[in-house]
Amino acid sequence: MQTLEDDEDWAWCFVDQLTMEPQDDGSWAVVDPFFNAGLWYAREAIESGRTASFDGMTTDDGFPLGVWERTYRGRHRAGTLDPDQAQDLESLPGWEW
Repeated sequence: MQTLEDDEDWAWCFVDQLTMEPQDDGSWAVVDPFFNAGLWYAREAIESGRTASFDGMTTDDGFPLGVWERTYRGRHRAGTLDPDQAQDLESLPGWEW
């Protein structure tokens, strides 16, 4: 399934249950919208003065930032975290494993 909205470019694969975005070469890349949203919220929280620890935190508009942090820390411990995601997390000011 592909979005028809003018300002969106994602697609959803029902078979693999994956979100994808088109690439410049015409191929599709798998994306993790939960990770991307959480990274944005984490940056916002840190910029507003919060430390890079979000235990139990839910943003004012309902994003479960504490769950997001726990999810990706768990993937790191299990050795299943995507290396690009690890690099993005490590770029957050104050982030420590």
